[in-house]
Amino acid sequence: MTQPAPLLALFVAAHAVAETRLGPPYDFIRIVDGAEWTAPERPLTWRSEQEASELLVRLAVGYAAVNRSTDADEPTAMRIAEDDLLGIASVLAGLNGAALSPEESAARAMEAAEAFLNDDANARAIALVEQQLLTMGSLDMHEVDFLVEAADGEPEALENLERYRASFSTTQVPWPDQT
Repeated sequence: MTQPAPLLALFVAAHAVAETRLGPPYDFIRIVDGAEWTAPERPLTWRSEQEASELLVRLAVGYAAVNRSTDADEPTAMRIAEDDLLGIASVLAGLNGAALSPEESAARAMEAAEAFLNDDANARAIALVEQQLLTMGSLDMHEVDFLVEAADGEPEALENLERYRASFSTTQVPWPDQT
């Protein structure tokens, strides 16, 4: 297995934690860079300002986490989050009735994600998920849930994660019932 890119792990971890905290999570996350990667489909619809705000956070948090990293420059962050920035521009155009430039969308992404990233519990959860992604290469969303619980101080979360990985994890190869 090739060494996963740390910035991509940070990007994916931030998205996974936001999805766990704010809305319907993905079933599975993994680090894939380059031609293999396709953006997961996310409906860019909302019924209220609250839903639109949460959608903006979910779209923006990966970009904002990478942009805040000392290992990334702005062009790198924008390249990693290109599809998310297009989604942010689409949501903002729907809310404001006018399209924004990529730079304006990036600035609004930072604003949208700031409170989420500044929350200590979210920062701990993102760091823990990022570390596990770099170690494992992929995590299913049940594993992310256990890691978020551990970051929140749940005393048995890491033990539960290990039990889950030993019995049910989709990232375990071969499956426990296979030889």
